[in-house]
This record gives sequence, C-alpha cells and structure tokens, in this order.
Amino acid sequence: MVVEVKGITKYFGETKALDDVNLRFEDGEIFVLLGPSGCGKTTLLRVIAGLLEPDRGEVVVNGKVVNGVPPADRNVAMVFQNYALYPHMTVYENIALNMKVRGVRREVIDEKVRRVAKVLKIEQLLFKRPGQLSGGQAQRVALARAMVRDPSVYLMDEPLSNLDAKLRVEARAEIKRMKEMVNVPIVYVTHDQVEAMSLGDKVAVMNEGRVLQVGTPLELYDRPRNVFVATFVGNPPMNVIPQIAFSSSGGSRSHPPWGNTGWE
Repeated sequence: MVVEVKGITKYFGETKALDDVNLRFEDGEIFVLLGPSGCGKTTLLRVIAGLLEPDRGEVVVNGKVVNGVPPADRNVAMVFQNYALYPHMTVYENIALNMKVRGVRREVIDEKVRRVAKVLKIEQLLFKRPGQLSGGQAQRVALARAMVRDPSVYLMDEPLSNLDAKLRVEARAEIKRMKEMVNVPIVYVTHDQVEAMSLGDKVAVMNEGRVLQVGTPLELYDRPRNVFVATFVGNPPMNVIPQIAFSSSGGSRSHPPWGNTGWE
C-alpha cells in the first residue's frame, strides 16, 4: 500500500495552513510528521483522512485519487490524542464497533478483538468501561480499535501526549510492535523530537505549512538542510555560529546565521 500527497495546499481564511506539501508513505514504515504546534502536521493528517478537503493538490491511495471520497470510504484508521473512546461502551464494544457497523460476522469480530487484545495485553480489560482505565490502558484500547480495522493507512495524531514519561516509553514500544504486525503505512504526528527520532523510519520536519526536510532520523541529525532543522532536531540542539568573512581591506564582518552559508 502506498499513500501519496501531491501539491497539497490548504487555506483557513487568508492563512495558508499547508503550502504545496508533497510526501509519499510506503508499506511497513512509520513516517513521522514533526514540527512545532501550528506547523500544519495535524491539518495534513486530517486531509489524508478526508476530514478536510485541500484547496489544491491530490491525496492518492495505491494510484487512485481519493479527493472528495468521504472519510468512511477511505479505509483509514485514526488514533486521536484524546483516544475518543465511547464512555458508555465496554472496551470490547469500543474495539468491535467499526466492524459491527460494517456488518462483519459476530464470530469474526470476536476472534479479531481477542487476538488484538492478547497482543496488547488488555484481555483482562475487555469488559471494563473507559472510565475505569488508566491513561496507558486507554491508549492501548485506542490502538486495538485501530488495529482490527485492516486499513489502507494508520493515522496517529499525538496519541501519547496524555501519558507520563514512563508510559510514553512503553507505548512507543507497543507502536513499534504494531508496525511488525501490519504492512501498511503508519503516519505519526508529534512535536516531540525524541518520539520522532525513536519511532520514525522516515521523518518530515515541517514549519509554517511547509516540509523543510525529509529523511531518516540520522540524516536529519547529521545533515540538516537549514538552521530550523538543525536547531529543532537533537537534544541539546546544534550550536549555530555566525560565519566570519574577511574583507580585502583586512577587516572582518559577521554574516547572520540564517543566511545560505551563515551557519556551520
């Protein structure tokens, strides 16, 4: 399965939220969209899902343009920041809901729910309600609900941001294990560069609606293309030193670090 966004541009009023974004997401990879709040990464995720229509550009799934196709017909699975579990339903019912709506046979639903619950170690939670779960347990339920979908692409919008540090580490391991079970793209949104560097097979650094650089975590860390990427990726951030140019008269002058050759 290959998902592509081609020339995606999106306005909200006069604000350009996405500016000619071109990306390709391939089978079996976790592709991270990394950037500060307001950079357009969640907007791009919502465009892929069909929750927003772009003003220009195309969303292509396996060679087919899906612009205008309703979200329910795009076969995408989303994991939200707040998990979006139905409080009046049990964990079992939350995981099974989408299959039930699509008319999947009861025995197939039961087999899939129990298989995924076993993988994510939530078998003992199946008949509890979301209000009885910890943050980490709710996160695994949200993952389970996505995993039973067999979608064309998984879209994850900062799904770990509500967890404490220890649970975040455990949850990242769960997502890594999930990657081994599915063979479709996983598009993961975060502003946390530690998450991006530890989870991503590829990372796209975004700012102000534009993609500034795409590469593996090590490529971004070792060979950033501009000052923003250099200072956003890595902890502590890369030092930026103004370049000193010597004039023919023997004096010197400093170039600002944001020039084309003004940093090293």
